[in-house]
Amino acid sequence: SVLHGGSGPANINYHNHPLADPNTAATEGCISGIDLATVDIPEDRVTIAINVATSPYKGITLWALSTKDASLYHRKAPGPMRQVGQDDKDNNYILQYGSCTKNQMALCLTEVDEEWKEYFRRAVVSMRDYDSSFVGESVKRSGLVGYFVNIIGGESAIKATANAMAIEHAVEQEAITDHPIVIQAHDENADTILEGSLRPDAIDPPSEGHVLQGLGVVNTDLVHADQKGMSRWSAPSCDNILLFMPSVSEHATIENQLNSYVLAAMAATFMNLSMVILDAPKDFDGFTSSQFGCSNALKKAPPGLSGIVKSPKWLSNNCAAPCQDSHGYREWDDLRRIASYSIPETVCFNEGRQSKVFVMGGDDIQKYLESRLKDQMAQRPSPVAYDWASRLGASAEEAEIFSQLTGEEQVWDYLGALVARSNLFQFQPWILNDVASYMKQSGVPNAASVKKGKARKEWTVDAIQIQRGDELLSNPKAVQFMSSYWDAHGGYDSEKHNYIPVDHYLREYLSQYKCSRKIRKVYIATSDVKNTKKELSTVGSKEGKGKVKIGCTTFQFVFPPTPSKKERKLSGCAERYSRTVNSIAHFIIFSSAKTFIGDVNSDLGRLVRTFRLKLNEKKSGGNNKPVLLYRTKAVFGKISSLLK
Repeated sequence: SVLHGGSGPANINYHNHPLADPNTAATEGCISGIDLATVDIPEDRVTIAINVATSPYKGITLWALSTKDASLYHRKAPGPMRQVGQDDKDNNYILQYGSCTKNQMALCLTEVDEEWKEYFRRAVVSMRDYDSSFVGESVKRSGLVGYFVNIIGGESAIKATANAMAIEHAVEQEAITDHPIVIQAHDENADTILEGSLRPDAIDPPSEGHVLQGLGVVNTDLVHADQKGMSRWSAPSCDNILLFMPSVSEHATIENQLNSYVLAAMAATFMNLSMVILDAPKDFDGFTSSQFGCSNALKKAPPGLSGIVKSPKWLSNNCAAPCQDSHGYREWDDLRRIASYSIPETVCFNEGRQSKVFVMGGDDIQKYLESRLKDQMAQRPSPVAYDWASRLGASAEEAEIFSQLTGEEQVWDYLGALVARSNLFQFQPWILNDVASYMKQSGVPNAASVKKGKARKEWTVDAIQIQRGDELLSNPKAVQFMSSYWDAHGGYDSEKHNYIPVDHYLREYLSQYKCSRKIRKVYIATSDVKNTKKELSTVGSKEGKGKVKIGCTTFQFVFPPTPSKKERKLSGCAERYSRTVNSIAHFIIFSSAKTFIGDVNSDLGRLVRTFRLKLNEKKSGGNNKPVLLYRTKAVFGKISSLLK
């Protein structure tokens, strides 16, 4: 604290104050009797000023948070002081120094804009984190400091600025010491490790043209309309890598693996790291085939997840697995097991160049995001949100919107819409070939475009996912809904009622539409085709050629292909591959369908929901929400985001 006096009666009051004695003031950690406008304050010092003596005498509050260049100044008084531009009774100003302070009647006052807020956020962080020997904890958390913190954005903004300063400080130290620095993010409740961009090389943003993503095949001419908006960020180099190791468990389904892949991509882009997939070799721990099954097409394909999807260049930066001379799969897997929740940085060398690697396993990524990154990702205001969105293909305007969003739900949905629009999922051509064959046999349109990798702007098919038996009973939310449903329809019997009637799905589906003259094609995804068809036969009026009129609209229901005798005999590796293809086909159909009715709580459901999110670019119909969930209805449970 600093005491300073003026002329007149207030000055007498000041001189009578105990802290007017410099020796007494010094014992309290105060400097007394100086004029902040004329004293040269060192650059590494932040000063707090408060008028202890004059405040009770005149009822005036004069507070200041000062650096060498400026003060964040608060004045509260019975009346304005217009001769120096202070027209309000209670306000905050920026006082700039230099020639402005030579004449007290011509002070340079400016508004507290965002640039000055960030300037003084850095001052507060410096005072709290880098000057602890001079400032006690009671001062750092005092009401006066708290007042100014609220003026410049609040504690969440202070934390975000602290993270940015930690990264800058680590980069400076690395340049000085030539030693690797582990950058600690500022978080009172965790010791999250974040990696800054250490002068990386530029990289192309997600490419334009026709690419396959989770929405099937889409036209990305609309994706990156404003590449200029990406100029604020630099992409990571191969010296800074997130090494993603997909799960090798035979219980890890393709849906689970794709979820983990999306979450790893979110972490990599947030931390500004190149992401490299490292799959287990086929002979690892006795594995003789891919966990996703085997087929003639996969014999020459890369092992594991890399045989299913290929990382886009903007995510991988075309980086190879790091440090191959010293680290093989087993060495990285050992580090992954040790890392688990903490995911420490590993330093190794690529042909003499130092690489910093974060190892994350498919089984670990959800836990790590939940415990270490989730709060930081949703924190607003945030100095990294703009660049994070840009890395995912956002225009300058979109990145700005994302950086200003508040509330976890809005943040996750906007992030999901960016992920959905990017070309994150580039399925391998042999996978697309088999998926297209499955769709063609089912009678689903768009099979040819999926196979060729060409876009159709809009799918016309709708999709209803009808689960039965074990796949329903294994879901607690589904069991709860079934119990409530059957209780309302005569009583629940757990042995008889292991399904939700088709009638309920149809009511949910029909609620999405008014009458239509067009025939609506509906893909029914179910493992119980026989009983589902039997229930549908009692609905509506038949119109021939598989068409049914319900109300004032005609529908044509199509089903998964009937397995051939050969396919029914599949087992082991071949049967696993068949399940993989079916799951990917359902993912593409559900994500791309005009309307989707089904489960959005499972691994597949959360993925589908994410890829049905769209940025609300037109803000039409009076809907000002930044993100829209396109024609999606959950049959049971609450619709949840990818990060739950």
